[in-house]
Amino acid sequence: MKVRIAQEVLNTSDADTIASLDAMFFHFRNERHLWEDLREIEDTEEIKQSGWFDFYSGSRAYDQKCDDLDKLYTKQIYSENSEMHSIRLKVSNSTDSPLKLKPDEAKRCLDEPLYVFVENAGSDGTFIEAMIHAFGRRELTDAHTEGWWKIEHSGGFGEVEKRVEDVRSRITGIARLFVLTDSDSHYPDHETATVKKIEGYCIRNYIPFHTLMKRTIENYLPVNVLNHVPRQHRKTYQAFLHLTQKQRDYYDMKNGFDETDERGHTIPPEDQKNLFSNVRRQILDDLAGGFGKKSWEYFKKYREQITAKDMRMTCDSDPGEIEHILSYIECML
Repeated sequence: MKVRIAQEVLNTSDADTIASLDAMFFHFRNERHLWEDLREIEDTEEIKQSGWFDFYSGSRAYDQKCDDLDKLYTKQIYSENSEMHSIRLKVSNSTDSPLKLKPDEAKRCLDEPLYVFVENAGSDGTFIEAMIHAFGRRELTDAHTEGWWKIEHSGGFGEVEKRVEDVRSRITGIARLFVLTDSDSHYPDHETATVKKIEGYCIRNYIPFHTLMKRTIENYLPVNVLNHVPRQHRKTYQAFLHLTQKQRDYYDMKNGFDETDERGHTIPPEDQKNLFSNVRRQILDDLAGGFGKKSWEYFKKYREQITAKDMRMTCDSDPGEIEHILSYIECML
C-alpha cells in the first residue's frame, strides 16, 4: 500500500504511537509498503526533527534510524515504478474512512496480508504459482514467500462468502481481498448459478474478483505440457489435439465424457452437443476418459516448460487474461 503520515502524527510524543510508527517504518524499509511522503520532500531533516525521531535523540537507536531513513529516502527517490502498491492509506489522528486510520489501526492494517481466495489452495495455488513463474513476476514470488499475500482455501465455492466474511471481520481498515473462481462453464457465455452468486456477492461488497474465461484451471494447460501424460491418457491427448481452442476451453479435462448412445459410442452432454457437433465419433470416443483428477499437478511437475508465450496462445480468446490477474494481485499489495 502507499502510505501517507500526517504531520501531527509524526510530531507525537506518545509511546504507543511511536511504537506503531516504528512498526510501519519496518514495513517501508523491507518494501512491503511504500511511504509515499518521502517522494515529495527535499531532504529527510524535517522527519529527523519530528517528535517521533526526537523520542530516540541521544541514543544509539537514533543514529541507526537516521541512517535507515536516509537509505530508504534514496531508494524510493531512485526506484523504478512498480505495479505494486496502488491502494492509498492515510495515517491521521482523526479518521472518517477505512483508508484513513489512526496510527495503531494503520499498523494493524499494514500487518495484514492480501488474501487471494480460491476453491482449492492446493490445485489453484499451484496454478497461480505456475503463472507467476511463466510471466516472470519475481516481485509476486518474493512477496508470497514473505507472507505479504496468501492463497486462502475456501473449500468449495459455496463456502466463499463465509470464508471472506470471516477474514473481513478480523481486519482493521481496508481488507485487501481478491476472489479467483473457475467459470465451470460448459460453453461460451454459460454462467452457472454458483458463479452468479459469487459474482453478485463480490459486487455488492466491493470485493475484487475474476472469473476464469475457461472452464477450470486444467483447461489452461498448454498442449506441450499435456504431451507428458502417461500411457493410459495418450489416446485422450491425441484426440484433444483435434479439437478447436474453443472446444478445449470447455472440455471436462478431469473426467471427459461419460454419456454413450445406444451403440456404445461417446456423446457429449446435452448442453455441449452444439459445441462438439463437428467432432468425429472416434475422437469423441477417445475423449471419454479425460486426463484424470490429478491433471492439475502438471502445473507443478512441468512448470519450467510453461512460458508466457504458451499461455498467450492457450488463451487466444483473451491473451492478456493471466497477466491481468497477476497485475491485479500485484497492485493490491
